[in-house]
Amino acid sequence: PKVEGSVLGMAYGNNTWVAVGNKQGKKSIEDYIATSSDGGKTWKEHAPGIKRQFNGVTFQNGRFIAVCKAPNEGSGAKIWISDSNGRSWKYRDTDKDGDYLTEGLHAVAGNGSNMLVAVGGGWSGKMTISDDNGTSWNVKELQSVSKLYGIAYGDGVWIACGAGEPIISSNPNDAWLKIDGGPNGRSVAYGNGVFVLASSNGLYWSNDKGNTWKLCVPSEEFKSETFGSGRGIAFGDGYFAASFENNGIWMSETGIAWQKWIAPGNNPYYY
Repeated sequence: PKVEGSVLGMAYGNNTWVAVGNKQGKKSIEDYIATSSDGGKTWKEHAPGIKRQFNGVTFQNGRFIAVCKAPNEGSGAKIWISDSNGRSWKYRDTDKDGDYLTEGLHAVAGNGSNMLVAVGGGWSGKMTISDDNGTSWNVKELQSVSKLYGIAYGDGVWIACGAGEPIISSNPNDAWLKIDGGPNGRSVAYGNGVFVLASSNGLYWSNDKGNTWKLCVPSEEFKSETFGSGRGIAFGDGYFAASFENNGIWMSETGIAWQKWIAPGNNPYYY
């Protein structure tokens, strides 16, 4: 979608794409949510009723769930849900006791059932968990965890990444363990039996539930290139797609070897 701002997250479900992020308002940066039901050809903007930047969105069991940054004024960050394919939204507090998280949330992911985990933070990592597909949330206290940017579920485990080492749990309501020596990350995704993490040092992959991580590599055709700083990672339709700061989009089926996506006219920066 065209927007005078940034699209920071996208999700697909019920034959609908939902894009979230921010746009330039009259006085400041505002929320942005748009939907497309024709494969991305046309987009319609929707107003959830707040003035906060949205950072991420996911789809699970007929519902879209979006997370946003902390407000410039007022109470803490909210979680927003839509049961109308993104046309209308209602908010949920980040904890049963109200707006507990005064810092922003950066990402949200689900396990394909009813559990969702949203992560974020400012000076330290923050997390809130839902067991009923986003209707209610409970904050999970984390010990000595840096700010978190990404969360993914796969192979029976949850992995969250951020400014420090990744953390892992088989049950997010229980203990989370740091992965010693693991890479920092802006985003993480799971597919084809592999976790892939987008880091400031490139891409890393793990096929043992996140216990060990190895650097991804460019395919033979692009072996002379380097990835640079990774920004986002997603998996769908059998492929991973990763975005990089000043280095376009790369694709992979295995999550290990990657090819740069070249648009018509051989312009890697035209999407």
